[in-house]
Amino acid sequence: MSDYYALRFQIAFNFRDAKQFWGLDDFINVKEIPVNTAANLSMFMVNVSAKLREMFGNPEHPGFGVLDIKARYRGLRYLQETLKIGLTQY
Repeated sequence: MSDYYALRFQIAFNFRDAKQFWGLDDFINVKEIPVNTAANLSMFMVNVSAKLREMFGNPEHPGFGVLDIKARYRGLRYLQETLKIGLTQY
């Protein structure tokens, strides 16, 4: 019984992450297929971010979270775009 109760909290945390970080609250769809697609994409991104936290997590920084992952990849994207612009101007 305690295992099922622990899973309940994990499911609640997954939905919270999907709403807070991956736009589950932000979509404005009323048809079944777009709602299903948006919900599945949000939950997929929760799973991907959990795996990335495992891969890139640092024991020195136990608070490494979804916002850190998003900032890391956004920074990498900006760097790539900046270098691309810099190389094409000359």
